Amino acid sequence: MAKKNQKPNPEYDSQRETRVLLEQIRTEVKLVAEQHGSIKGDIGSIIKKLDEHDGRFNRLEMAVMDNTREARQLQSGQERIEKKLDTAIGDHETRIHRLEAKVGA
Repeated sequence: MAKKNQKPNPEYDSQRETRVLLEQIRTEVKLVAEQHGSIKGDIGSIIKKLDEHDGRFNRLEMAVMDNTREARQLQSGQERIEKKLDTAIGDHETRIHRLEAKVGA
């Protein structure tokens, strides 16, 4: 019969401790790998959203450029109309003065 109060074998304890430590390391490495996969997925989503925003920004930039060009064209047309209107008003004032002079004479 073996004695119940035998001293543990130091080699056995060292091997057991090593196995416990390796199991803890394995668990932690597994956790890091899972988190890495999750982070990689999150980064992929962020990059996809950035690409979508870049596309939207480019479309907005093009629209602003088109609007700016159209606004300049409208401004140029407005200036031509104002010039013609000033000329027409000046001509009408001259004609009215002539008519008033004839009527008053």
